[in-house]
Amino acid sequence: MSSNAFIVVLNGRLLVSWGNIKEKLDVYSVRKSFLNSLLGIHVNNGSINLQKTLGDLGIDDKGGLMEQEKTARIIDLIRSRSGVYHKAAYETKKNKTLPSTARPI
Repeated sequence: MSSNAFIVVLNGRLLVSWGNIKEKLDVYSVRKSFLNSLLGIHVNNGSINLQKTLGDLGIDDKGGLMEQEKTARIIDLIRSRSGVYHKAAYETKKNKTLPSTARPI
């Protein structure tokens, strides 16, 4: 498998890159993969407890989370089984034309 472009930045400094890094690309599901890799480091050293809930950690969202959503654990978020629903911060034009999913009651 190949990729169009990739960069690694540490403390604002470019460490490595390949491909045309100036071209804007629509990418799907990359953030979660990278985030899970970084989370593993903190789970191993004990600084993140995957059983803590959003409520335990005082985490809320723009517009607020419902009480039931605040019971989602960090592990549930990682597994995409949290039951937390909100609008995406960014959507492609294609995704904006898809029917929206109603928020559960």
